Amino acid sequence: MRYLVRALCLVLLGAVLFVPVRAEDPIDEGKPAYTEAEAQAYIQQIAPLVEQVTCCPFTKLPPVKLVTRAEMVPILAADLRPQLQAQMPEQPPAQVEKLATNTAEEMACILLGKYGFASKTLYLLPGNLLPLMQLAKVKPAEQTDILRLIIAHELTHALQDQQVDLSAHIAAAAASPDRLMAYNAVMEGHAMLVQEKVGKLLKLEDVAQEFADKLVGGVPELEDPLLSMMAKVQQQVYTDIYLGGRDFMSWQAQHDNTAAVWRMLANPPATTAMIFHPERYAPGLPRGRDYAAVLQRLDDHLGAQPWRIVRNMELGEMALRSTYAGVPEKTRTALLGNIDHTQSLQCSTGKVVASVTLMTLRDGTQAGQMIDQLEAVARENIAKLRDSAMATVSDPTFDTLTDPRLPLARRLRYTVAAEGDAKRFLIARIANGNALVEIDTIDVPLSDDDLLGIAKLVFFRLQE
Repeated sequence: MRYLVRALCLVLLGAVLFVPVRAEDPIDEGKPAYTEAEAQAYIQQIAPLVEQVTCCPFTKLPPVKLVTRAEMVPILAADLRPQLQAQMPEQPPAQVEKLATNTAEEMACILLGKYGFASKTLYLLPGNLLPLMQLAKVKPAEQTDILRLIIAHELTHALQDQQVDLSAHIAAAAASPDRLMAYNAVMEGHAMLVQEKVGKLLKLEDVAQEFADKLVGGVPELEDPLLSMMAKVQQQVYTDIYLGGRDFMSWQAQHDNTAAVWRMLANPPATTAMIFHPERYAPGLPRGRDYAAVLQRLDDHLGAQPWRIVRNMELGEMALRSTYAGVPEKTRTALLGNIDHTQSLQCSTGKVVASVTLMTLRDGTQAGQMIDQLEAVARENIAKLRDSAMATVSDPTFDTLTDPRLPLARRLRYTVAAEGDAKRFLIARIANGNALVEIDTIDVPLSDDDLLGIAKLVFFRLQE
């Protein structure tokens, strides 16, 4: 989940992130690849094409500023901070500030362009262009073309902001991670659609396709299997936000017209499931069961620890797709197709963490098969991690929790050692009817009775 949160932070800002690389291996900033005069010339060329493609004029072009990575960090942090505060209300302000700054520092290394919501300014990072192009193995003759497509993408965000006030919509969605991811998919999907159409007008279709491929598929193959697993989560978020959002917006335009695209930005889909199933689009949802209440105060049952609730939130389809990024596509599709709702309570003491996740299923008879599939993936991943130089996995144990009233109760335990520190992980999955409870802990000593008792309490509350 840590890498899922990190990847989500990186798409909250309406930015073009090129070739996501590891923060542990930042590439050096290069000399500026272009001047402000050259950037202004590109903007004067691209802006009319953006207007043509979107059937919407700018009220005025945004100011443009060429910045270094260091200058970009506080700008990024300022845009991130209010969204993170809304998503993590239980987190101390200092922790939110730290996350915003750390994310901004990492992001500035892989950023080529960014429209600032707060400043209404288009920022470009000329010192990143050549190092990132070289890393991505982009031909020198195509680097300026990529820059023009980036400008088209960011100018689209500026136009969106003039028409629908992006900051207001993001603020309205920020309390719900799923709703926020859906809005980011709409916003980024529209910008991807426009940049591709602008590329076609410039006769850069091949370059535009390469740009899209590298944008979401640019995580290089990493030698260490642990890094590869984490990178898959991040890559899945990018793919779903940028290309999934593009496909959603394209569907709306094809089944209605260009005006429908602007309606999506003004009245966005309520869930990420609608991004993958555009025919289900609705700007709001009828009020349903309050699943957050079902998980309330379960931290009292996680042992005598000074627990702090990090969040009690719905995990939508996009978050689940990323969580199960390492699961084969066919298996993942079947898993997600059987999940009706997922609610997760996440707790921390600062030293140890635990979560209780409730999944309501469309077909409870498939719960056993779901657990089998997830355990098969776990076995495969544990085997892969034997080749990791970053972490050592030992003592994997798959067993059954015994309770005559809950015949489908399974547990996985294993130890991960990294940098001289060993932690004991536990995953328990307990099913009853159309409900599946998953309990995940790190270094939390819970007995069989503790685990079964938490699940029974959830099942009892569901019947109330």
